[in-house]
Amino acid sequence: MPKNARQHHPLMNTQRADHRRLAQVRPPVEHVIRRLKVLYILKKTYRHRRRRVHLRVNFMAALCNRFPFQT
Repeated sequence: MPKNARQHHPLMNTQRADHRRLAQVRPPVEHVIRRLKVLYILKKTYRHRRRRVHLRVNFMAALCNRFPFQT
């Protein structure tokens, strides 16, 4: 979780480096989440067995990464 700088307490260099690292990772992850929502995979309530739902979501995310589409 990123830390916020305060008025008289700026961020340290290590915290700034952590923010940069997070900023590099965040956009691709958010793009995949957006694609999953566009395909109604994460928008609707999942009404099937909950036993292996994480495997199905991971598979769909892998497909979204592998085959990008235009919206």
